[in-house]
Amino acid sequence: MCKRMVLPLILLSLAMAMWAGSAFAYLINDTTFVRQNYSNNPGDGPGGWVDVIGPTDQFQIHGIDITVNNTTGVVTFDLYTNFDGDGYYTVGSSTAYLADFAIDTNLTDPLTFDYGARLLASYNGGDPKPSLTSLAQGVYKVNSWDTSKELFEPRSGLIYGGHWWNDPPTTAKEVNVAIAGVDGNALSAVWINGIFNLGGSGAPGSPKYQWQIQMYQTALTNNPGDPQPGMGLKEGDKIGLLWGGATCANDIIYGEWTVDIPDSGFTPIPEPGTLLLLGCGLLGLAGYGIRRKKKNA
Repeated sequence: MCKRMVLPLILLSLAMAMWAGSAFAYLINDTTFVRQNYSNNPGDGPGGWVDVIGPTDQFQIHGIDITVNNTTGVVTFDLYTNFDGDGYYTVGSSTAYLADFAIDTNLTDPLTFDYGARLLASYNGGDPKPSLTSLAQGVYKVNSWDTSKELFEPRSGLIYGGHWWNDPPTTAKEVNVAIAGVDGNALSAVWINGIFNLGGSGAPGSPKYQWQIQMYQTALTNNPGDPQPGMGLKEGDKIGLLWGGATCANDIIYGEWTVDIPDSGFTPIPEPGTLLLLGCGLLGLAGYGIRRKKKNA
C-alpha cells in the first residue's frame, strides 16, 4: 500500500467513527401508527393513520433504549422524544401531561397491558386527569387504564391520537395513557433519573429530549420473600412496551423486548456505535501493517 493511500484510509476510519457516535440507533424504533380523533365526537373519528399528529417538533417520539445494571439492579428506559421537558403541553384550556408507561407480559391480541409505570410524580388539577391522585410514582399491577379517547373525547375543538396500530399486533386499539386502577402496592419505585436536552432539531434522528426512566430489577422478576412480588419474568421472556408520550397520544411507540435475566444477572448489550468504532480501528491498523510489510520487503 503506497504512502498516499494510508492517510485517506485513516481519515475514512475517523469519519466513520464520528458518524457512529452521532447517529441514534434504538433498541425499539418508532414504527407505530396513530389515528387522529376529533374531540366531542362519539365515533372513532374520520382521521387516517399517520406517524404523528400535530407539530412533529413537539410530539415526535423517536425510539427507546433499554439497559440494565447487574451491579445496582437498576433497569433504565431511555425515551427519546420531542415532548417538552416540562412534562405538559397546553392548547387553549386543555393540557396534555406526560403519559404513563404501559407493560404487557402476555402478548396476546388484544394486548391488556397488565403492568405499568406511573411517571407523573404529582397532579395539581387541570384538564384532563392524568392518573389517580392517590397513586405514588411507581411500577404497579394494573387492572384499568384511562385512554386518550376517554380523556379527550369530551373536550371540544381538539384533534388527538385515539387509536394505535402496529404490525404485529394488527388489531387497532385505544391508547392506554394513564393508570386508573391497580392491584396491591407498587412493585418497585420508579424515578425520572434525568430529562436531558439533546439540542436536536426534532427531525427524525435528531430528538430534542431524552427522558431517562429507571426502576429496580425486582419489579420484573420475583424476589423471594418480598411481600409484593414482581412480574415473574425470566430469561427469554418477551414483553410489550407502549408509550403515548403525552396523554393526548399524538405520537405513540410500541415494541417488544426479550428480557435477558441469566443466573448471573442481566447481560448488557454492546452498543452498535462501539462495535463500528472497533472495526474502523482494526481496519486502520491492518492498512498500516501492510504498508510496513511492503516497505521492509
